[in-house]
Amino acid sequence: MKDSEFKSQEDLLELALIELRLINKKLTNLTSFAPSIPCIDNAEALKILNISDRTAKLWRKNGTLPFSRVGRKIYYLIDDIIEMIRKAKVNIFRS
Repeated sequence: MKDSEFKSQEDLLELALIELRLINKKLTNLTSFAPSIPCIDNAEALKILNISDRTAKLWRKNGTLPFSRVGRKIYYLIDDIIEMIRKAKVNIFRS
């Protein structure tokens, strides 16, 4: 892979982290009568991470991305997504 591809991937991961932090902040600012858990549903996660449903299923299956299921709906904790991105970060300046 070219260095430009790594930079693009890293930029995408950074943008996803920024987006997740904004969502986390919005969820934290919800009114106190509604208990809030900083999480997003599957559709929102797919958009933020720019991945397909099939990739999300694979990551759920192999444990890369922890999730919760309520009925038929899938949710991800924002902190889990941020941690997954941090673990996946690629250092393009390896020695």
